[in-house]
Formats: sequence, structure tokens, C-alpha cells
Amino acid sequence: MTAFSPEILRGEDAACPLPPPAAPLPSTVLERIRAARILIVEDEPSVATALSEMFRVGFGCEVDWAVNGLSAFERLSQQAYGLVLSDVRMPEMSGTELYLWICEAQPGMAKRFIFVTAHAEDRHFETKLVEWGVPILAKPFTLSDLLAVCRRALAD
Repeated sequence: MTAFSPEILRGEDAACPLPPPAAPLPSTVLERIRAARILIVEDEPSVATALSEMFRVGFGCEVDWAVNGLSAFERLSQQAYGLVLSDVRMPEMSGTELYLWICEAQPGMAKRFIFVTAHAEDRHFETKLVEWGVPILAKPFTLSDLLAVCRRALAD
């Protein structure tokens, strides 16, 4: 398991613990992020909470959380999502297995799929993802990193 402990501050006087993006995002990208219902597939509650809060608080998105690929599979069978962010290594069904299922069952969704992983430097994994063309958000990540990868996934 990857150690990741985000600090979520709330309230009017709370300072944002995350830096603003390096360059402002075009309004069309921000509108797409705000309008997207997000599915986070992550077995680590602290990472899922951090991602959820970034989308909910930062953009006002509706966010659902699945603890593994199998749970995500069930949600994706019942609900349309604008964006899926998935960990790679999870129990029951991995993120790569989920992605391959999405490619078959919901090919349009495959274009809006992002891997979130602490294992981005794994050679075998890296080769597969380059082959597939799936964006990767490497742990630990910043708000700028998250926005950049979402921008690419929602560009179409």
C-alpha cells in the first residue's frame, strides 16, 4: 500500500493546502470538469477522499467511489460517468482489467479513463500504458497534476 495522507481543510477561513494550477485552464475545460460525474476507483480511502474532495470542493462535481474494479464495473453498468480515475493494483479486479472491460463494453468511456498509480515507473506497466495511450496520474500528485491530466482526458 502507498502512504498518502492528504490534508483537507474546510470552512471559510481554511487556506487551500494545494497550489493553484501553473497556468489557468480554458473555461471550456473547467466547464467540462464541473459538468462531469466522476468515478474514483481506489482501494485506499485516503487517496479516494483526497480525489473526491478535489473534485467536489474545487469544481462542484458529483463524485462516486468504488473500492475496486469489480465494484466500478457494477457502477459503470448502471451509471454514465464523464471521467474515471482508477488505481492500478486493487483486489478482486485491477484497474487494467477494468480498463480492458471498458474498451470492449464502453469504448467512448475508454477515452475518459485515467490511471492513478504509485507504480508509474514499472517497465511492464509503463509499456502497456504507452501502448494503450491512457493518461497516468502518478502518486503523490498535486492539484496542478490532476488538472493537467483531466484537461487531456476531457479535451475531446
